[in-house]
Amino acid sequence: MGRIKLDKITDFARRGYDAKVVCGACGNATHWNAVELAMELQRRKKPLRVEAVEPLMKCSACGKRRAVIQPVEQF
Repeated sequence: MGRIKLDKITDFARRGYDAKVVCGACGNATHWNAVELAMELQRRKKPLRVEAVEPLMKCSACGKRRAVIQPVEQF
């Protein structure tokens, strides 16, 4: 059985996952609907690849830009 690659935010949505964004500096975590996150990134003309999005996301608690994006089950 193969592994599922989730390279893009749209892959999260396609596979039925949401995105958990965790600040690498303070540990603050937020939950995003993957479809809404992908639409917001497209609206702002930002990349959809997880590796490219992580350094762009800014923590609302501490203001640092070291996010880690993980897939989570949809609520």
